[in-house]
This record gives sequence, structure tokens and C-alpha cells, in this order.
Amino acid sequence: MSIEQLTSSRRWRLGLAVIVLFTVVAALWPVISPSAQPLGGGAEVRGTVQADLGTGSGPALPDASVFLSSGPGGPELARVSTNLGGFFMLPEQPAGSYELCVEASGFLTNCSPVEIGSELVVVGPLAIAPAGPVIAGTARLADGSPCVFDDPSFGVAFETTVHSAATGPAVRANLAGEFVLPVSPAGSVEVIAQCQAAQANLSVGPVGPVTAAEIIFENQPPEVGLVYASQGGVGARIAAPRSAVDVVVEAVDPDSQPLSYTWVVTGSAEGFTSEDAPIVPWTLPDGTGLHTAYVLVTDGHGGVAFGRADVSTDDQVLFAGLVREAGSGGPVAGAAVSVNGVSATTDADGSFYLSADPAERYVISIEQRGYQLLSE
Repeated sequence: MSIEQLTSSRRWRLGLAVIVLFTVVAALWPVISPSAQPLGGGAEVRGTVQADLGTGSGPALPDASVFLSSGPGGPELARVSTNLGGFFMLPEQPAGSYELCVEASGFLTNCSPVEIGSELVVVGPLAIAPAGPVIAGTARLADGSPCVFDDPSFGVAFETTVHSAATGPAVRANLAGEFVLPVSPAGSVEVIAQCQAAQANLSVGPVGPVTAAEIIFENQPPEVGLVYASQGGVGARIAAPRSAVDVVVEAVDPDSQPLSYTWVVTGSAEGFTSEDAPIVPWTLPDGTGLHTAYVLVTDGHGGVAFGRADVSTDDQVLFAGLVREAGSGGPVAGAAVSVNGVSATTDADGSFYLSADPAERYVISIEQRGYQLLSE
């Protein structure tokens, strides 16, 4: 919802984002910095590994082996493998001078000295060059997204592997869907990518030192429409504590693939067991509050989609949102927000929170000096 007002030859726009019975959960990766707090008499070593393909910054390299020794030819002290993001973390080592090495099948080993003190050591990206010809490229879904997923809360994980029948073992594509496959010198190579039940083949040649390849899985992810709770076949945003509701997801697959469903809820009075179905029963928790059912929809060919339904066990409807100036996106503080006569004032960041009695229709109005009244 937005309005416009011309004031002193300047155009001001007020933008409103409202979330009804909705909360936002954001996961942030920690920022790792060499200025971390001291870790005692030693420190961990963290970093990333990428392939050196002679074109500057190369793709992150999964399954590279990173190890630490006391020096050239010295005993090995710790070894780990990189994950799908090319990230590694060596356990804490006493302060001192070491040699850090990276190796991977089909690549040249790269070693360099590293000093460990009392603070976290961050290195990289560490680059290793292929020992021979490689096929480097991407393996992604038809919409350009990587075919990879890992969410422990749903208990679902899959990844993309790439191999050639005429060469060595398969390699894993990284989180961006990029891969580097060492191959034997040949006129052409048949490259096979696999992700769940999806498979794509590509003939690549002639093979040079670094041969590019773009592999596409002809699969579109499923699409989630409505996700809602119902009682007696009627949609329910508010329900009594410990009452039973059905949670429903409406999803379709553009490729007509059969869909699978995995459900997770924030709480249940009688326990909750996910069912592979678009409709599942849910007994709401005791007490008042806002409760959420999440659904993961998968097509078995690398496509995923998410949905959620929120149910309040309060006897009022909760409204939370942000008021921002369209264009600049800056927060509008001190604005008066009213929902069916119940008022609140936005904070310094433009946020507001209020609750109103249940109704068939809600009228939301926003008023602030210097802006035209918004009412919808």
C-alpha cells in the first residue's frame, strides 16, 4: 500500500509492509574476523579452498583435504575436509609455526607457512591448481538455481554429483552448483550430473586444460500457493489452545512430478508427527501465543518450495509491520497506525505492533505529519 504527495516540488511516498499473524525468522552466518577474541594458548584455523583455473577467483572446492603439520616433512597434526561451500575449520592448535597444506584428487598439493597465536586464524581463499585436464562448469535446475538442499529441521538433504564413466570418481558440485571434474585427455567426454532422481548428460569436447560445461536439469521447482489452518473446513487464523486444526498446503508442480511433503510445527499439545500429505492434523499448544506450521514441498528431482501457516491462540488478531518511505526506503518514525480503531505508533525503525478484535474486514490507516493520510 502506498500514497503519494507533492510537497515543495519534492515527491514523498509512504510505503507500508504489514504482516498479519506472521513472524520472520532470519538465519545469519557469523562474520569471521582475524580480530576475534583470544582463544587461550592456541587458536583454530579457518578458511576456504577454491580451484585455480587461471581466470582469477575460482569456484569453491568441496571435499578438498586440508591438513596442518609441524613443518615441511613434519608429522601431520590435524586434517579436515572442506564442505560444499569450500569451507574448513581445523581444531585449535598451540601457538607456533606450522605448515598448512591443501590437496584434492586430480589437483596439485599447495602448502604454505602459517603462524598460530592466541587469536582465531583466518586464511584463504587457498587455491589449488588442477594436475591435468578438467571440465569446469555448472549443473543447475532449469530456473538457474543449484540442485542442493540441507535443512536438519526438516531432515531433508540432497546434493549434485558429476562424473564421467571414462574417468575417475564423481565430484560434488558446490553450493552455487559449480563443479570441477578432473578427466583424462580425450577427444570428447560424456559428463553425467545427478541430483536425486534428476539426471542430465552432456557430451563435452574437445577436452583442453580447462573445458567449460553447462549442465541443465530439465526440472522446475514446485510452486506453493496457499498454506492455511482450518477447523470444520473453514479457515482459522485464531483457535483455542489445545484445539485440533488441519493444516493445508496447495502446491503444484510445473513438470507434473509427484510431490512430497514434510511438516514441522513450533509446538503441539499432544506431539506432532509429520505426514507425507498436503493436509495434516495439528493439536495446538497450551496457552496463548502465535504458533506456526512449516511445510517443505519437494518433487524428488531437486526442486523445493516452502510454505507456512500461522495460528493464534489469543482471542485477538496480531498485526506487526514496518512503515517506510518508498523510494528512499527509510523508516518513518512516529507515524500513527490504526487497525479498526486500535492505534499504535511506529518506533524509530518504523516498526509497529498491535492487536485487534477478530473481524471480517480490517481497515488500516497511517497518518504522519508531512504525508497524506493512507487508509485501506
